[in-house]
Amino acid sequence: ALYGGIPSLIYSVFALNELNPDKRFVNAGLKIPEDEQKIILSYFVKAVISGEKDNDLKMFDQFAITKDEKVKWPICYIKCILGLFKETETTRFILDECNKLVVQAVSTESGKDWECIVGIAVGFRCLSQAFYGFGSPFEIVPLGVVPNVFAVALPDDITVEGANNFILSKSLEALKRSRITNPFPLLVLATPTFSKFPIVDGFVAYYASAEIMTLYGYQTKLGKGLPKKGFTNSQGMEKGFLLQGKAPDDDHSYKGWEHWNKEQVQQLLGYSLKDLYPGDWTSFNSLNAAAAEEEEQTVPSKNKKIKINKRP
Repeated sequence: ALYGGIPSLIYSVFALNELNPDKRFVNAGLKIPEDEQKIILSYFVKAVISGEKDNDLKMFDQFAITKDEKVKWPICYIKCILGLFKETETTRFILDECNKLVVQAVSTESGKDWECIVGIAVGFRCLSQAFYGFGSPFEIVPLGVVPNVFAVALPDDITVEGANNFILSKSLEALKRSRITNPFPLLVLATPTFSKFPIVDGFVAYYASAEIMTLYGYQTKLGKGLPKKGFTNSQGMEKGFLLQGKAPDDDHSYKGWEHWNKEQVQQLLGYSLKDLYPGDWTSFNSLNAAAAEEEEQTVPSKNKKIKINKRP
């Protein structure tokens, strides 16, 4: 997943012992002037989600895959590119999820890698709403509203019912430290630090004001797994979304959960991440063969065998 399922990139890193993506990126020596950071980041967020090429992002072309006038970056380079910008709570959350993916992808059945991928996608969706007034995760923010955006980690002692008050108070404290005098409207992505947090894997909260709040929850399942508990709005959330790695063809409701179909899940992921939908993950054998064949065309003298996990 970290290398975007790109055979040549995986093969060059693991089989040929070439520079890993982080070192390649550092060697490129890219820098973004401070006065251009916000606008370039907005273009990058839009391109990650839509796949639309942008001339102002040409500096990143060497790390991208271009096909049919569309552009995408593997997560390993998304992480590197985000690291060029001044860090915010939301970009830090995305970077943390990228780093966790390095560890979680080692286990092929835990589902934690899929949880990280969804978290990255939700983070980018929050940034899209903040920059452009559209694209918020689960359409929680009305079209045209440009909110402040924030990310919060929920400690172990926070319950599902108590999440809303904690999310709001923690976000307002941080925004006040940043000298933002008018925090509303506010969009917040909140994720538990406790691995066995009940019911949901994450929250998305939208505050039109301190008194007007909308809270959604989402749960990820690697395959066709279903939640043990049903969803009810008595838990403090208005909606709950079930995001399976092998989602059905038609969306429907399951025990109160909005059970999204494959098309809806891939749309949430956006163009750069949609190939990481688990239902489409490449098997070890086909990936290995593709990598070897691709590399053979450019480096015929190399005959080393690639050693990678079952999934990219």
